[in-house]
Amino acid sequence: MAYQGLHGVCRGGIALDVAARNDSACFTAIGFNVLQHNREYARTLVVLQREQPDVLLLMETDSLWLAALEPFHTTYPHVSPRALDNTYGMVFATRLDVDDAQFRHPTSADTPTFYATLTTQGGQSFDFVGLHPRPPLPGQDTDKRDASIARAARRQDHDLTPALAMGDFNDGAWSRGLDAAFPASYTLAGWPLDRSS
Repeated sequence: MAYQGLHGVCRGGIALDVAARNDSACFTAIGFNVLQHNREYARTLVVLQREQPDVLLLMETDSLWLAALEPFHTTYPHVSPRALDNTYGMVFATRLDVDDAQFRHPTSADTPTFYATLTTQGGQSFDFVGLHPRPPLPGQDTDKRDASIARAARRQDHDLTPALAMGDFNDGAWSRGLDAAFPASYTLAGWPLDRSS
């Protein structure tokens, strides 16, 4: 299991405006790829119950994952589930106010992207994008993955509304060319590690 928590701007959370560090401007967020074929539901629940994020994006959720995590999801006033058996399912959940939340399929009918407008307790609105594009493969172009990320970015460039993009961007090192990333001292014997975005 792997998860990324976005923390550090104000008392363990995120503030959209670095100058705003009061509790009403802050929130916590976790993007968590559960790995669909992993069935360690209890371990995942332990992490989620411990962290209690205000914004949660789960990736690779199939119907079994949705059923297993349903008791936790009921603690959120807004939950948008999309169960898929192809490793591209998602669950979005939040305790923030929600406007215009929806799944879209910009590049492929079976690879959703989640869009929402959220508002913090302090009244700051921001756009949220949840992404899990298909990964690049050696010898295969990254056009679809890049198009999914680019569409999300273009959607935000029309105004100055803050935006948060979360997800598993599937950005392997070979998508930028052949470069061994680890161990750094063995260039020819190294291998590309997935880079977090």
